[in-house]
Amino acid sequence: MGKPQREVDPFRNELQRFRKALGARIRELRQLRGWSQEEFAARAHVHRTFAGSLERGEKNCSFHSLVLIGRCFGITLSEMFAGLEAGESPAVKPQRRSARRDQSDIDRSLLLTEVATLEQSARVLREIALTQKDHVASSAYERKQRRPSLRPSSSK
Repeated sequence: MGKPQREVDPFRNELQRFRKALGARIRELRQLRGWSQEEFAARAHVHRTFAGSLERGEKNCSFHSLVLIGRCFGITLSEMFAGLEAGESPAVKPQRRSARRDQSDIDRSLLLTEVATLEQSARVLREIALTQKDHVASSAYERKQRRPSLRPSSSK
């Protein structure tokens, strides 16, 4: 006969309470943003069934997942855990988004492609402008050379 569970894992009930509190916090943050569980899972880069298990407090969460979850909400880990043990609501505003999160939303390869295209366009436009400037300058010089002088010539 084995030992009672409380002797094997004396913190089991407390850890379960914290998992449920974290799950409730994640659900509250998700709902504040109006996201479905599926949308939250995609933004946090976790599987959709794992997201549901987290919200119900059924699954343990790795540090890696916690960082991803915090980033998807645009909050720090300390903000995510603030008041959790006391059962307090999150101390973050519903639509708060950090600049760091906004930047990470950008597809960097697409951005670099667009920058390269813009740089190429700028080079072509510069060449056109310089070519036209040279053409205009040479045309003006040629017109000036061909134009008869309007001043009377003074012959002495």
